[in-house]
Amino acid sequence: MKNLIASLALAMLVTGTSFAADHTADDKKEKAVMQTAIYPSAGSTKLNVVVANGTNRSVAVRLLDQKGEMLASQFMGKASKPTKARFDISALEDGVYLVEITNGETKEIKQLTLKTSQPEVASYRSIAMN
Repeated sequence: MKNLIASLALAMLVTGTSFAADHTADDKKEKAVMQTAIYPSAGSTKLNVVVANGTNRSVAVRLLDQKGEMLASQFMGKASKPTKARFDISALEDGVYLVEITNGETKEIKQLTLKTSQPEVASYRSIAMN
């Protein structure tokens, strides 16, 4: 009797999940995905923002300070392949900044932390040989 109840419960569970997973064709509209990445240029004070826009929309990239005030912006056209925007961050002070990337449908916000490392003075020792 216990096996029969357990089998019925398992059958109802499997049937319930298969009905829950059934979708109509209208529900399967896939949204185009926008993929983004930010990284500094090696050996310079430039910030690169790469956008792979899966939609047929233009993209706006804004650099914001901690208060949300816009410091710089760039617009990218409708492109099917990844596009890069570059910002000069040499004049920015140390702190936290936001990079806002939007195509009118999707918005991504990435955090950028600038921290200048303090130069360290190495101790040197002179040796004289006679």
